[in-house]
Amino acid sequence: MADDIVFELLHSEIINYALDQSKDNNNDKKEVDLSVVEYIGFAAGYKIMERLTREWPRFKDELDTMKFICTDFWTCIYKKQIDNLRTNHQGVYVLQDNAFRFLTNFSNGHQYLEFAPRYVAYTCGLIRGGLANLCINSVVTAEVQSMPSCKFHIHKMASEELVTEQFQFFGVSLCDEYNIDAESFIEQWMAFSLNHLNGASPNLDNLDTFVRKEFSKRAANRSNATSKENGQVGTGSSLTVYGAPASVQYPFKAHAPRVQYLPKSDNEVLSDYMATTPKRVKVEIESVSNQANDLCPASYSPSVGSGKYASRTNIGAIVHSYGDEKLLQNISEPCGPNDILNLKITQVPNDDGDTYNKAMFGFELLHEKASMFDGNIRYVSQCIMKKSGITDLTSVRCKTQAEVAVAGRIECDADARLNPKSVVLQGTWEQSLSQTVPVDLDNVKQYSLFPGQTVVMKGVNMRGDKFVAHEVFCDAAPAVADHKADIMNTLQGKMSMVVATGPYTTSDNMKYEPLKDFVTYIATHRPHVVIMTGPFLDSEHTKVKDNTMAETFKSFFDKLIDSLGELSNTSPYTKIYIVSSNKDAFHVNIYPTPAYSSRRKHTNIHFVPDPCTLNINGIIVGVTSTDILMHISQEEISLGMGGDKLSRLAGHILMQQTYYPLWPPAQGLSVDAALWAAHAQLSCIPHILVLPSNFRYFVKEVNGCVVVNPEHLTKGTGGGTFARILIQSDNDDKKIAAQIIRI
Repeated sequence: MADDIVFELLHSEIINYALDQSKDNNNDKKEVDLSVVEYIGFAAGYKIMERLTREWPRFKDELDTMKFICTDFWTCIYKKQIDNLRTNHQGVYVLQDNAFRFLTNFSNGHQYLEFAPRYVAYTCGLIRGGLANLCINSVVTAEVQSMPSCKFHIHKMASEELVTEQFQFFGVSLCDEYNIDAESFIEQWMAFSLNHLNGASPNLDNLDTFVRKEFSKRAANRSNATSKENGQVGTGSSLTVYGAPASVQYPFKAHAPRVQYLPKSDNEVLSDYMATTPKRVKVEIESVSNQANDLCPASYSPSVGSGKYASRTNIGAIVHSYGDEKLLQNISEPCGPNDILNLKITQVPNDDGDTYNKAMFGFELLHEKASMFDGNIRYVSQCIMKKSGITDLTSVRCKTQAEVAVAGRIECDADARLNPKSVVLQGTWEQSLSQTVPVDLDNVKQYSLFPGQTVVMKGVNMRGDKFVAHEVFCDAAPAVADHKADIMNTLQGKMSMVVATGPYTTSDNMKYEPLKDFVTYIATHRPHVVIMTGPFLDSEHTKVKDNTMAETFKSFFDKLIDSLGELSNTSPYTKIYIVSSNKDAFHVNIYPTPAYSSRRKHTNIHFVPDPCTLNINGIIVGVTSTDILMHISQEEISLGMGGDKLSRLAGHILMQQTYYPLWPPAQGLSVDAALWAAHAQLSCIPHILVLPSNFRYFVKEVNGCVVVNPEHLTKGTGGGTFARILIQSDNDDKKIAAQIIRI
């Protein structure tokens, strides 16, 4: 009930907003520009449908889609179903709500009908937006004859391809003759056909009638539009969408002019929403489509490029090198026709033979979660015992004066950062009934600990209430991956790889200049494999948080993927693997993160989850987009550890056999324990491990694995770095060279 009240109040505020924005400066009369209200409803309906149908299978046909609108979609918004659905099975549907929520507060008097348009426009937009998300372009109007009943008329619009094909069949060159683009012509024809021809198909007679009645008025309409532009565009009722097409249909296209819709009188608006198709007067402003705006999202404010990024002076600079000197001499050479490799790239499954595709998440039973963690502690501790030569374990609470070995997981005894005095060890159910014991580390000369780490300790427990540790063992690292037995999958020759990590645009704009420069690099050097990790549309970006985008996050992501798909023309043998991120505004905030999806399929682009392990002709590459190095660094305590910190942090991941050994996870990261146990484990040490981080870029060898941190493609308002890797595998010898490059 409380949600219903909030919804009605919000709807009232939207109406008041439209009234306030439509004030006439010449007199005190308020003109309701319902195109604004309808557009707000369209955007909301598009996003609601995107959420509702995320896990739904494809609808069988158009009627099945309309039934979904009448049931699930309507119930989600208005807590009831449509009372009646009728159709002529020719693209026209009538939805009747006998007690439409926003009209129930009106009396039945006919004098109140003039207020109806402003209260049904938002819902017309909701329906149109929901259908647009399901790839059904439509015109939605409303009819109110008596309060509070309302009928919503849905007229499905024919596709541009169908109408164009029919026009070409009849051989009519009306677009060229009247200097009008195909999209606008189709819109005008559909409106005319629905209003005057009952939705008839185009033929010579109908087209002749259309031309006589519509295009004979073009000169008068153009002069009227010009006078309105000089006199009225400038009031608060105009709505400018930058980077959007002339049509109001979604998704937006980048190469289109900006459009302003002029306010109309109440009578015009009433006719629009009560019986006929809306006819808006369009005033085209200079086009903003150019090469720099190709990747810009549609927005209500113009996008300005980053001055700091454009003025950078170290473009293409090599800031770090690693590996074989001979390979480094050839690493910058682009791949040619003679360098084509027959690569077989697969995602390495888990121990059960499964890969992370689609899975349910968010429902965790406490006892199942505890059992899963206990199983992980037992497995990792057994690996540690095997490497350390330890044979017997006792309970963490066992009273003993002799030195014993115990196994468990590191925890903190307070809701604060771990410190040497707050270390607690939780034992396994088998040895310790999952009991915990405080740990005294004063006698340990060397350790590196963090919450969630599985360890084996040697020490004594005099009274059973505190374990005095003498030595800590935490290395459970498996052997380096060995796929030499599979001769067909063994890499022969040199393979080039490029790795980049999001975000792909600077923090002060959404022009995606770094991404375009990165695509240019790929097109020029033509590497065999490109690995790109998210986020692509960072939920923390200021332009995302201020909600100024005039298209959905998902539709804009699809546009970015289409731009990457065009690389198949310039670099046809490059395979692009895109790793998902829980930071993306259009994706689910869960870890492990399922793979992205795109409406359009590209043969050169493959989506994989975070984390994932790839087998590239016998070369094992582990990848994650989560900054686990920074997360562990913020919680780790250490004493007497030699070497550099970054190698130690990366070593924790290999020694714990998981991409994310920290528990509880860092703030803001939602980890599903069951998915973590199934799809975030490392069964072998990969040859290359990609760990993007806010730490400074590096390439290091840790436990026989080449760990690469390419850092981010952008850093604030400036450019960042990416990594290029060259791998040569001849029989038993694998050589790896890598460089970090400035974008």
